[in-house]
Amino acid sequence: MGDVFIIYRILPESPEVDIDKLIDEIKTSNFGDNIEVKDIVTEPLAFGLNVIKIGILAPDEEGITDKIEEVLKKIEGVGEIEIEGMSLV
Repeated sequence: MGDVFIIYRILPESPEVDIDKLIDEIKTSNFGDNIEVKDIVTEPLAFGLNVIKIGILAPDEEGITDKIEEVLKKIEGVGEIEIEGMSLV
């Protein structure tokens, strides 16, 4: 099996959430073996709310997206999570 590159779009709970702190939490989260955060960018959305987009490289195995989303949902300040794109590497 190969690897998969997944792009997640993360919305903070509110505009008051410290984006820099949230990004640090994401970077230091333990997603598991062979799962690595490769890229993080922020983009303005609306009304002072920024969106965080992260690129994660992970093994192509069943249930990997669920495993990653579980970790992301446990981070304080994370509102909604959606997969924006996914491709085999």
